[in-house]
Amino acid sequence: MRDTRGFATKFYTDEGTYDLVANNIPVFFIQDGIKFPDIIHAAKPHPDREIPQAQSAHDTFWDFVSLQTEAQAHAMWQMSDRGIPRSYRMMEGFGVNTFRLINANDETVLVKFHWKPRLGAHSVTWEEAQMVNGVDPDFHRRDLADAIESGAYPQWELGVQVFPDTEDEMFEGIDLLDPTKIVPEELAEVQPLGWLTLNANPSNYFAETEQVAFHPGHLVPGIDLTNDLGCNKDVGQVVDYQTGSIPWQHHHVGSSVRSSKLKRSRWSCKTTGRSRKSPKNSRSMTVPWAIGSSCIGKRIQSRNRR
Repeated sequence: MRDTRGFATKFYTDEGTYDLVANNIPVFFIQDGIKFPDIIHAAKPHPDREIPQAQSAHDTFWDFVSLQTEAQAHAMWQMSDRGIPRSYRMMEGFGVNTFRLINANDETVLVKFHWKPRLGAHSVTWEEAQMVNGVDPDFHRRDLADAIESGAYPQWELGVQVFPDTEDEMFEGIDLLDPTKIVPEELAEVQPLGWLTLNANPSNYFAETEQVAFHPGHLVPGIDLTNDLGCNKDVGQVVDYQTGSIPWQHHHVGSSVRSSKLKRSRWSCKTTGRSRKSPKNSRSMTVPWAIGSSCIGKRIQSRNRR
């Protein structure tokens, strides 16, 4: 299916949990998160026949895009070859929103996060996509699981575009707080930080995938939100979505696993940075790294937040 695909990662650190909630397309439909319910409603099936299923390119979707000019950049990315990736292993990830990094001296910069697949970004043709989806609708999930099981571990390099933290929060005439705009890498190259390696498959999708609760408000010292209206609205709205879909976690949204019986290490992420001693109130848990509809977990140390 030609569509936008999610790309979210949980970083468990000695100072808390950071959720990098991302997509495989570098822009979003809307500038202000208050319009998010509108785009969700526009993508719903027609009320009389409940079609289309598993797709959203129909009259109400195109009506929304035509009336909201800010959505047209995302629609063009979505309808390009990026919308039909060859494999999850060959798909980029983008943080979309702009974040603020703060060092020990309280010096700040603005950044955009990027995931670059080691295999490169590749797509299929529309004819190939139709054949693959007709033969195996689970192709992408199967491809990722088979690669990990065979030892061909997928890898992505995490990097950031870095911009001066100016009062107007602009860079080369581009509004850094507008999630419908990109900053070309020719103007700000992506600086590498580390590698993510997927080295094992989940053993229980219900426990390790379906109960995932990513939240852009899960931050750690050194990473902060900006005045990006899209991201700030998400911080409040995501909790509502999660408490509706995972009601038993109402008071523990963001903690994907509450069992003390944990699995072995399932993914590794090598990053640069200072190391600190684990806090006394830390605990181990198995939590996921999610791409598209697939998910991997890792045994980590996470601060126990009540």
